[in-house]
Amino acid sequence: MLLNTFLKLSLLIFGFCQSVYGQARIINGTVTNVQACPSCVYIADKSGKLLCGAALIHTRFVASAASCTKPHIAGAMNVHGGKTYQLEAGEVIPVIKMIYSINFDQTTYDWDISLAQLQNAFTTTLAVPAPINSNPLEPYQVLRFYGWGEISEGGKVSNVLRTMQVSVMTPASCEEYLTPQTARQFCTNSVYVGACDRDQGGGYYDKDGQWCGVDIWSYGCGRGYPNLGTRASEINTFIQRAITNNL
Repeated sequence: MLLNTFLKLSLLIFGFCQSVYGQARIINGTVTNVQACPSCVYIADKSGKLLCGAALIHTRFVASAASCTKPHIAGAMNVHGGKTYQLEAGEVIPVIKMIYSINFDQTTYDWDISLAQLQNAFTTTLAVPAPINSNPLEPYQVLRFYGWGEISEGGKVSNVLRTMQVSVMTPASCEEYLTPQTARQFCTNSVYVGACDRDQGGGYYDKDGQWCGVDIWSYGCGRGYPNLGTRASEINTFIQRAITNNL
């Protein structure tokens, strides 16, 4: 009990009370390729530097994390897709608009979702939108996460796309480590496998390849703490409305 209290206090001090922009943290994942996840893309600045993970969920829209993209303006970002390695050409599409929920809370990470509207659709067959899973996630459901983020805490980003397998935690289990989640959030267990810096905004997928949500926060990289995500099922109405209103 004392340990749980200490962990909760530690996470409150070093986690949610930190600036929202620094902490979503694939550690100990395995190398994969874009053919395994054709909707896996990432957001970069104009020089090509990786900023945030992302998922192509419509021919003209990419989903990421508001907590990662908000410090950047739309005109300063591109979306890279259709490639396994960051250093290969792939296809690069400018972002023309960023869309956020008015309910986004930078303290609790509630409604942590952003949509990047693309200047044009990808032409490569290696960049294909993922269907959105509109069904609620179930406890212990197995998901797969992808990203090009840091491969060690405070280290270099990965040149190659990596993946890891996680399972959805019950809210009660997650609350052993984190303060209560909102209705739009879920936790995954890491078991010393986890998302790291610049994986934030990357997508979680079910066994059928449906997009289930975005990674938004974790305490360090692969330290055994849960990763926090935003549920696709709970924000799908917002997403569909935003797409319809901006096409």
